[in-house]
Amino acid sequence: MIHPRRRARLYLELLLELARRETRRRYKDTILGWLWIILIPLLQSIVIAYFFVRLAGIDLSSSGAPYILLVLSGFTIWNYVSHTIGQAMSTLSDSRELVNTQPIPLTLLPLSGALVKTYDWLIEVAVFALFVVILTGDLPTAFLLGIGPLAVSLIMFVSGLALLTALVGSFVRDAGHLVSLLLSIWFWLTPIFYPAERIAAHFTLINLNPLIHFLSAFRQLGLEGVMDADKLAKLFVCSAAFLVTSLLIYRRTAWRIYDRP
Repeated sequence: MIHPRRRARLYLELLLELARRETRRRYKDTILGWLWIILIPLLQSIVIAYFFVRLAGIDLSSSGAPYILLVLSGFTIWNYVSHTIGQAMSTLSDSRELVNTQPIPLTLLPLSGALVKTYDWLIEVAVFALFVVILTGDLPTAFLLGIGPLAVSLIMFVSGLALLTALVGSFVRDAGHLVSLLLSIWFWLTPIFYPAERIAAHFTLINLNPLIHFLSAFRQLGLEGVMDADKLAKLFVCSAAFLVTSLLIYRRTAWRIYDRP
């Protein structure tokens, strides 16, 4: 019988190897490779900022920070969540041959995809921090102190989403269309390119959107230089509970993939 510590180490090594495999597959034969991780949120932010500030003539700046930073912070969080969900949808079906031929823990499949997206997100966070320094001349101390706890909470939340999305994508054939629709609605209900206060004051139920709270904490750290320890603690507890619940649901259900044609 394998010692629990050795089993955990083997699981970690396998998780990292699956993530490396997915990374190599994704960037194979691409011209720009890893640069896409940086270019996508930057181009999205520039287009949105240009439309609202230059074309629409609307000033949505918050906390005295340049509007482009507000938009970039929004896409930094949103892309991590939405891209992870998009990839998790087909994780189990794309890995069916691997699952049927290798004694691999099913839990690691969606988690390895989430880990790859976490690599991407950490790069985007570094780019965001760089632009904060370039455009404001300083990176708040609160950002350096609080980004670690916030990152752990967001990673747990996104990992839980990946597990549940992988299940849905495996057992519901047309779930991809529904998830795409829900992501589109979620996008507009998330304050990616506008301050959360603009809509939360009019629609109280919008506060049920978890991304509002992650975005608020991220912007407080990077744009306002404020570290709300109470908010970070609540995000950590809620994210940990969500991840544990997702793991329990996944482990009770994922084995049924073996019985599907």
